[in-house]
Amino acid sequence: MNQPTMKGVATLNVPSYVKHQKLIDWVAEIAALTMPDNVYWCDGSEEEYDRLCAQMVEAILKAKHFLPNNALPPYPEPNDQISRVSG
Repeated sequence: MNQPTMKGVATLNVPSYVKHQKLIDWVAEIAALTMPDNVYWCDGSEEEYDRLCAQMVEAILKAKHFLPNNALPPYPEPNDQISRVSG
């Protein structure tokens, strides 16, 4: 139920808590256009947040090895007014 598959596109694996059919249809349409390896549905839990943050840190640390002198990429400081774009 609610698990459409498209030729050449990852299975949507729609969780049981997602009931909005128009959302499911939209995700299926975008997946058909973008051809992702997988589709991930966020549940908003604290466990999910912790896991995704850990994955992000791991990815940044892995990327560090491809940068000159193993330097981390330059991220602006939150209070750095020069790096902000005004508009």
